[in-house]
Amino acid sequence: MKGSRWFIVFIIIILGFTLFIELHVSKKYSWVHSYSHTDYNPFGCAIFDSLLSTSMQGQYKYDVVRKTFPQILNEHRKERHGYIMLSDQLNMSKVDVDAMLSLANRGNYILLAGESIKEDSDYLAKALHLRYNQIDYSYYQSIFDADASVDKRTLMWDGDTMRYHSHQYQVQRYLARAYFREVDSVYCEVLLSQYYVETSKEVEKIPVAVVLHYGMGMIIVSANPLLFTNYNMIYNGPSLPFRLISVMGPLPITRLETRDNLNAGSTASPFSYITTQPPLRMAVSLAMITVLVFLLTSARRRQWAIPVEKKVRSQTLSFVDHIGMLYYLHHDNADLVRKRMLYFTDEIRHDYHIEISDPDNNDIAAKKISQQTGIAEGTVKSLLRQIHSEISDVDDEDAKDLIDTMDDIIKKGRI
Repeated sequence: MKGSRWFIVFIIIILGFTLFIELHVSKKYSWVHSYSHTDYNPFGCAIFDSLLSTSMQGQYKYDVVRKTFPQILNEHRKERHGYIMLSDQLNMSKVDVDAMLSLANRGNYILLAGESIKEDSDYLAKALHLRYNQIDYSYYQSIFDADASVDKRTLMWDGDTMRYHSHQYQVQRYLARAYFREVDSVYCEVLLSQYYVETSKEVEKIPVAVVLHYGMGMIIVSANPLLFTNYNMIYNGPSLPFRLISVMGPLPITRLETRDNLNAGSTASPFSYITTQPPLRMAVSLAMITVLVFLLTSARRRQWAIPVEKKVRSQTLSFVDHIGMLYYLHHDNADLVRKRMLYFTDEIRHDYHIEISDPDNNDIAAKKISQQTGIAEGTVKSLLRQIHSEISDVDDEDAKDLIDTMDDIIKKGRI
């Protein structure tokens, strides 16, 4: 019993240590560009959405929905709204683009942030009157480089300086790696630019955010969606993305999550998720208490005598003896001979590959059997005729002769 107590104490210590490790070990980060409102990894948007939800209250609320522009258009909202869409690649069909333009024409403000436009979405590029630069990902530093947080780019505000004071923003090169190659100045107004150094060392000012006035509304397009992620919010602050959003004015804002955002997974461990949900946390606690009660009450080792099993006797000899006794008592020689003839027919078919079940082939079968066994052909023919005849009454001597003849044929064929 003393050993059982120490075993229970050991199990309790192991469980407690496991819980402590699960709750305090550092979690792995996922560097996937998810833009999800529930993702607290570097390139999720949980902080961005949380700040907007907290700062926008009352009449001008902020929310995140899983809808597309056609679905928003079909809701026939009477009030003007602002809509935000974040994605690495703006993948919008003609139906989505037409719905977005209809919303802008009705006075809604739309902010699109993406590093590129999908190749088959040329309709969107024509509608926005701009062209993206082809990103050379090998040229730009990775966010994992040692000096990635030090090597920064300067973004300058070129928008309405009467309403917003001119300002320069320092961001990591990885966060501002895309820009617009062509912007139609007739339709678009540059809001944000950066200095780009070519291989010839010539400095060029390139646009990274523009605004397109369409109908009674406007469409803001940013080439750097990573500016809205948790990474930028923590390292550089929210001033730059909030400056872009403020262009939309005092409106309730809705962020539309794309399919890519919905596919983003969380890297939190299952146990961490369980601890954040009160019902699951209670269920795990009850399960652990139940295990401890079981250890204290029923987990002791129980010993009992192991019975010695007797070796199973073979019943084959007993069965043969029983069947022989039945034939002896009933003295049914005819049935005994018929049974032996059935086995004899199968043995001839298996050993000699000769079919003797057809009485018309007795001569041919007898000749073949005689050649292979050396027994006289007449003896074999006589046996085959008796096999195919109706056997009703056989005395002991004839039964013995028939069975001996069949056994003799089988034995000689196997020599």
